[in-house]
Amino acid sequence: MRSQRGGAAGAAALMLIGASNLATGVRSVNIADTACMPQVPLIAPFGVHLDLLVESELCPEHSYLPGLNFGRFAQSFMVLSATTLIAGLVVLLLGLGVGLYARQAAKTARDWFRTRLSDARPATLTVPTHVAVTALVVATPGRRPYHPLQRRGPPALSC
Repeated sequence: MRSQRGGAAGAAALMLIGASNLATGVRSVNIADTACMPQVPLIAPFGVHLDLLVESELCPEHSYLPGLNFGRFAQSFMVLSATTLIAGLVVLLLGLGVGLYARQAAKTARDWFRTRLSDARPATLTVPTHVAVTALVVATPGRRPYHPLQRRGPPALSC
């Protein structure tokens, strides 16, 4: 029970991270090319180096315009956030036992379709005919055929 709670808490945290990043990413996708974005001074040089941000004289200090790669990065960020949200939801549902319920429901549906959609014709069975084949069998000399009575009692050579 404890691991199930831990799994549910981890899945809920994963969903929360995905949802919050998705909400943040929606705002960044709709940014116009002339909108100045305030950035943290420690991170801004990396954004400028990767062409995510562009320095401009039109923007106040510690604000930057979106760069050439900003749109592509924002779309990738949205896909990653949506994937995180979906993965968290799946893990949460599996942790709560929905997987077992879904498996049982699929089995019930399969059985229902099998009975409803089966052919009403009687099944025909073809029985193969037996054909006698003659073959030469070479008996190995010195070997006695198996008899169950030989296995009872002490070995024959011990007397």
